[in-house]
Amino acid sequence: MSRAGQLTLSTLFLPLATPEERRLRRWVVLVPLGILLVTVSVILLAGLNVLPKSTLAGLPLIYLCIFFVAFKATRLAAAHYAGMKFIRSIDYRICPKCEYDLRGISIAPGPGPAGITCPECGRHVTAAELKERWEQVYQRLAMTQPGA
Repeated sequence: MSRAGQLTLSTLFLPLATPEERRLRRWVVLVPLGILLVTVSVILLAGLNVLPKSTLAGLPLIYLCIFFVAFKATRLAAAHYAGMKFIRSIDYRICPKCEYDLRGISIAPGPGPAGITCPECGRHVTAAELKERWEQVYQRLAMTQPGA
């Protein structure tokens, strides 16, 4: 399997165009993990008689948390769409390495491929590379195939 197809923590938190997307993605990923941890802990502690069996009656409250996560997931989808519109509106001028805003930097023509050098990290990228990189990020976030 290629490195791009592997599911790792860094692919869960792909570089994104807006901080709102990052914040919502953390909610959508980490809250269900917390809910699962609390649920398993309560069940185990009640089974070992550390907690009274009546604490199991509170477990249906987990459904409220699930509705909360579903709400955050819909907000994430809206932020994802807004981020995609934003990055396209600025011609993909965000450094793919450090996410520095490159809008104020002109594309320098030269003997090699014309491109932009990020003043933050020093990475040199062409306009075509920027477009390709950010379109790939949003295709992975939308879980679509290229050209779909």
